[in-house]
Amino acid sequence: MEEYITRGQNLKVLRKKLGLKQYEITGGEITRNLISLIEHDKTPLHEGVARLISENINKISDERNMDIVVFPEDLMNPVRLKAKSLADEYISKLKIYLEDPEKEIDKKLLEDMEFFLQNWNLPDKKSKAYEMLGDIYEKRNDFEKMYIYLTKALENYFLKPYNKDINKLILKLSFACMHTKRYEESINLTNLALSYEDTVEKYGSKVYYNRSVIFNRMKNYDKALVDLEKCRVLLTSKNKLDEDEKVRLKRLIIVEGNCYKNKKEYLKAIEVYQKMYNMTEEIQSVGEKCAATMNIAETYEIMDNKEKVREYILKSEELLDEIAEDSFYKTRIYQDLAERYKYLKDEEKTKHYYERALNNFDPKKEKEGINNLLLDFINFYRETNSTEDISTLISNIEEMVEHINVDLNIRLLLNYLLFNIENNRVVDSMNIINKLLNKGEN
Repeated sequence: MEEYITRGQNLKVLRKKLGLKQYEITGGEITRNLISLIEHDKTPLHEGVARLISENINKISDERNMDIVVFPEDLMNPVRLKAKSLADEYISKLKIYLEDPEKEIDKKLLEDMEFFLQNWNLPDKKSKAYEMLGDIYEKRNDFEKMYIYLTKALENYFLKPYNKDINKLILKLSFACMHTKRYEESINLTNLALSYEDTVEKYGSKVYYNRSVIFNRMKNYDKALVDLEKCRVLLTSKNKLDEDEKVRLKRLIIVEGNCYKNKKEYLKAIEVYQKMYNMTEEIQSVGEKCAATMNIAETYEIMDNKEKVREYILKSEELLDEIAEDSFYKTRIYQDLAERYKYLKDEEKTKHYYERALNNFDPKKEKEGINNLLLDFINFYRETNSTEDISTLISNIEEMVEHINVDLNIRLLLNYLLFNIENNRVVDSMNIINKLLNKGEN
């Protein structure tokens, strides 16, 4: 830390840094002359005056959209301003990881920053740093870390005197909860965000769309459909939609169809999916059209209509070559085709599309889906007793193992299974494994 300065000098340095005049920070509650006396160390700065000054500075900061928060402690303890400057340096160093998601995060930087922030009560800097880390991990599709850091950010955000744009942070955390399957928490956070009067105006369609997805996953389909309609009304009432809103308008149709399918209203679901399929190319991409056909095929599978399943599979395959390799939909469509051909008992085509799905899979973009894809592929090999040409599957499993966290329970289980294998107790191991798999399904 630099050499000691008085409270009066500290106030003057801060005021000039913010470009404020002495009269501006009085708020009409104290005199400009008192500010001058304090800054020249001719009268002491007491806590009550420090509180008034900080409140006035924060009001100006809010009115002028200045990115600064001042606490009375900042004025009473000059060392805190230096600590805030150091916090800003850490935050500045994080920006490179936000701009470049491919860059490996410096663990030493994170450790040093965490240690520093733990030793200083700086809610404004903590909320900013942790929110940035949440954004960084979102870009890396690491939603668990995103959740951890955004939770810390929100805890500190509530300690700030002004909570401008807090609804934006709440919605980010709700999104992280959705991706980490904390559905109840996500709903509660979304409802909290909606309690702020400007949330619907700023984020309305996004809020209702995300909540509808969560309700659908929670099997509360009627509430999901209500939110989808609210989302649709907000979007269709706008004169012009941005690109994100255009995507949302199309995806809500898919979620709507999924809700009806899950409610076992299959003909209604097909009718909704058909709307998506019939949209013009100006409104939708080939990938979205193909995804719609696969949803229709899946619905007909549930209805056990093999002829219709085959019809819509062929329609999807006709569109495949027109879909860009990096399309959001392509991996999922390959997987869906594999599952539909599995239903039709076409082992060759099933294996073909599972392999294409794995080869097309980008873990940086689709981290959540790899486990389900590998699980489906493994089950296919088990059910068909296939052991040939599984190099693609093995390489993906080996890569996935590197990212599995082995806690004490897993370590205990693995050691027990290894002991059984080493002692030719294969049946015991299989019994344990089947018991756990059945538990997971339930």
